Amino acid sequence: MAGSRIFRTQNLVLATLTLVATPAFAAATLSLAVNEKPYAANAAAVPVKLNDTVTIEIDIKDGKAAKLIQLPHIDGVISNGRGGAPQPHMDNNFFYLTLTRLGPVTISPADIRTTDGQMLHVGAIRLTVVK
Repeated sequence: MAGSRIFRTQNLVLATLTLVATPAFAAATLSLAVNEKPYAANAAAVPVKLNDTVTIEIDIKDGKAAKLIQLPHIDGVISNGRGGAPQPHMDNNFFYLTLTRLGPVTISPADIRTTDGQMLHVGAIRLTVVK
C-alpha cells in the first residue's frame, strides 16, 4: 500500500510539472478570406464583378488585435462597413467593400500587433474588377 501511495504521489508531481512547463496559450496565427474563400496573401488576383459587394475577412486565431484593424483608403473602392463575430480564442474582422472601377485593385500589406505584443503580417490582397 505504501508503494502505491508513492507511485500516485510521483504521478501527481509529474502531472503538475507538465502543466507548469506547458505554455498556456498558443502563438496567434492569421488567416484571410475573400468572399468566404481562403486567400493566401500575395496570391493571384481574385476576380470580382463591378459594383458587387466583396467581403474581406481577417481572422486572428489564439489572439486579439491590439488596435482596431482598418483597411486603407483605395480609389474605386467604397467601404460599406465592417463587422465581427466574437468567438473564444479568435478575433474575426469582416470588411464589406464595393468596387466601382474596372481593373486591378490591391489592398496594401499591413502589420497587426496583438494584445500580447506579437506582430502578424498581412500580405497584399489582390482583386481584379471585371464587368
